[in-house]
Amino acid sequence: MTTVNQFNDADPLHGILRGTIATAAYLNALGLPPTILTPLRTITASGVVQSDTDYILLVDATAGDIVLQLPTVTLMALRREFWFKRVDATDHTVSLVPSGSETIDGQAGALLSTQNETLRLINTGLELSTLGVTPQASAYSR
Repeated sequence: MTTVNQFNDADPLHGILRGTIATAAYLNALGLPPTILTPLRTITASGVVQSDTDYILLVDATAGDIVLQLPTVTLMALRREFWFKRVDATDHTVSLVPSGSETIDGQAGALLSTQNETLRLINTGLELSTLGVTPQASAYSR
């Protein structure tokens, strides 16, 4: 099964590609995989990562600690990816917490500790796995 981005003419950000305005009908007809035109969201408070709309998440913990609850592995597409980037330089913590007893590389979660630290996660079907970490995202045990 191929996942296809759905575009909506009412949302102009989804119709703009490299400065060219395209209609929803045209973009939907292309059948682009979701990794071609990925949504970006800035997070400034604790919350839930959405498996159907979140891809790239810029996390700003300036106002305080942030805990992000990750989607359930079995309810999202196999090989579904998320990118997280910490954008602030504060001492607050940013925690990524899998659903229930699920894990990230066998660990209970992950932390983004420093400014510009990034973490790329992928759904393996059994757990979330890290594909890339820069400079020093770290897993932690419960």
